[in-house]
Amino acid sequence: MTTKKSQCDWNAWYDTMPGSNPTLHVTGKCTFPSDGYSVKLEQVEVGTEPPGILQLRYIVEPPKGIVPQVITVEEARYNEDTNVVYKEVQILPDNIKIPVEQVFYIT
Repeated sequence: MTTKKSQCDWNAWYDTMPGSNPTLHVTGKCTFPSDGYSVKLEQVEVGTEPPGILQLRYIVEPPKGIVPQVITVEEARYNEDTNVVYKEVQILPDNIKIPVEQVFYIT
C-alpha cells in the first residue's frame, strides 16, 4: 500500500520468502524542488512505540551551496530482519501511518 503526505510516497511490506528470515521493508520516494537533498529513515528509540507499530523518523538534509533548480526524487529506505509482526509503520514527525503488507511466495 502506498501512502502520500507532503513530498513522499511511502510503502511498507514484509518479505516472507521461505528459507530466510522475515524482512520488513519501508521505502519512501520523496520529491524535492531542487537537486542536492538527501533523505533517510531511522528507528525511533526502541521500546517507546505503541504495540504493533514501528516508529521511524524521517530525516531530510537540505542541499549545500548552489544547486540546480530541478525537481528531484530521492529514496529513503529502512530494512530490518525481524520476527516481530508490525501492523503499521508510523513516520515521524509527520505522523504518517502506513499499513504493512505481507508478501507471500508460492513454491
